[in-house]
Order: sequence, then structure tokens, then C-alpha cells
Amino acid sequence: MKKLICCPAGKAADVYVVPDSVTEIGKNAFMESKIKEIVLPDGLASIGDFAFTGSAIERIVVPGTVSSIPWGTFEECVSLKTVVLKDGITSIGDRAFEQCSALTDVTFPDTLETIVEHAFYGCKSLESVVLPDGLKEIGMGVFELSGIRSVTIPKSITVINAGTFSGCSSLRSVVAEGVKELKNNAFYGCAKLEEVKLGVPLSSVDKNAFKGCILLNY
Repeated sequence: MKKLICCPAGKAADVYVVPDSVTEIGKNAFMESKIKEIVLPDGLASIGDFAFTGSAIERIVVPGTVSSIPWGTFEECVSLKTVVLKDGITSIGDRAFEQCSALTDVTFPDTLETIVEHAFYGCKSLESVVLPDGLKEIGMGVFELSGIRSVTIPKSITVINAGTFSGCSSLRSVVAEGVKELKNNAFYGCAKLEEVKLGVPLSSVDKNAFKGCILLNY
């Protein structure tokens, strides 16, 4: 096993290819790096917390040999536009892509099971996502203050957690036919939301789940 501990913050290049011998990228390794694209090897096994936080990367492909995207991995990568997560990845961690304000395109793997809270918080350019059918959990505030316009939530998801889509001011339609429970502020402040298809019967809807959804009749 070979660990990449640090890439100097002042090192600038269009592309950096991580050597095939590297199996682990350490915590903060590329934090605030000026490199625009980092190519990860297929045999990479793990990535540390905040590994790319605040860096200048514009595109990233994470191989399926990495089982999870940890806490804050790409937080505040404001130039990041495209993310491809390969099959084999099962979870996206807390604040993994928070405030990636230029992010427009995310490819989720079919193996994904969990998206932890605030993973895509503040991704205001992210207008659409295709969530895999096997997804089991979407945490609190995952898409809060994002640019999501419409979303279909897999039938494997039965709960929309607190604040998951709170403040999504462009959100117009939601299909969530497997959902039985809506938590506090699930769609708070989604002022353009006009169509929601939910599971029947619902077991629990918090009184503030649709607060501020002024176009929605319910």
C-alpha cells in the first residue's frame, strides 16, 4: 500500500495523474490545490476527509474501488463541474460536495446506498440528478439550497428527511411514490413547487414539510 500524503498547494497544472501504485489519498492531500483535473488510479482504495477541499479541480472520476466518499472530500470546490462516481461506491459522506457552486453533472453509481446529510448543500448549479434504484437513504439537507428543478426519488426511499430539499427555489416537481414519511422542513421554501407525487398511504407528514410552498395545494 502506498499513501499520497500531500500535493503542494502552490503546484499548478491542467492535469495531475496520481501514480498507479497509490492506494490511499490522505486527509487534506489536495486541499486548495490549483490543479484543474486529477486522475485517480483504478486501484485506489480510500480517500481521506477533506482531500480535495477548496481545490481548483473542474472534473473528477472516482473509481469503484473506493467504497465511500468521506466527509468534506470536495467541499467548496467552486470550479468543479463534473463528477463521475463508478460502480462499487456505496456511500457519499457528510458535506462531501457542499458549496460546489459550479457543479452541473453528477453520475451516481448503481451501487450507491446512502447519501449522508448536506452532501450537495448549496450546489446552486445542480439542476437535475438521476438517483439509482437501490438507494436506501437520503440524509438531512442533502440537496438544501441546490438548483434542483425536478427529481424522481427511487421507490426504495421511504422517508424524506428534515430539510432534504429545503430552500430549493427552482424545484417544480417531485416524484416520490415509495415515500411514506416526510420530516420537518423537507421542502421548506420551495416557492415554485407545484407538483408532488407521493406514496399512498402516507404514514407521517410533518406540519412544516411544505411550509412556504405557495403554489402547492395540499
